Amino acid sequence: MTDKQYISAIHNGDQRAFANLYEMHRGRFFGYIRKIYNKDDDYIADLYQDSCVVFWQNIQKGKIAPETMTSSIETYLIGVAKYTLMARDRRYKEILSDCELSTFAPVIDEEALRNEIERSEVVQSVVNKMEEPCSTLLDKFYWEELSGEEIATQMNYKNTDTVKTQKYKCMQKLKIVLTSTLKNLNLL
Repeated sequence: MTDKQYISAIHNGDQRAFANLYEMHRGRFFGYIRKIYNKDDDYIADLYQDSCVVFWQNIQKGKIAPETMTSSIETYLIGVAKYTLMARDRRYKEILSDCELSTFAPVIDEEALRNEIERSEVVQSVVNKMEEPCSTLLDKFYWEELSGEEIATQMNYKNTDTVKTQKYKCMQKLKIVLTSTLKNLNLL
């Protein structure tokens, strides 16, 4: 199912589509938030739940429709998570200090955030289009954050050294394609 099909199905009340979407993006969401923000799994689980609820509510309210969605669902969920994290951080600082919230409120550079999200989408897209085993290996390593041992077991590699060697080769291929793609999109 495409992102647009998921949005249509969720808008029409298809709970199974929402459950499938929820499971489909969970691993990569966890990997990304864990890597960038260094949060524990319980915190990330709450954040993911909150992001999915916002996504669902915005579909139901008509704020998101298949024809108006400009990013991938995964990117949208991560964007919601980033704003949620910033809001939680501001509330935490407010509790710790008698100063006004504006004293601590970070300047949100929406264009930089959009560029970061767009770059992330491009990287994911390029990785997804890579030939196997690179696509799967890089996905497991960077987004699911599996260890070399776990990847070796899941992908039937001899050992972690084989995983490292294959990952190095895949990264060399990725760098070439990604640099060219990002330059063409003026994101580099």
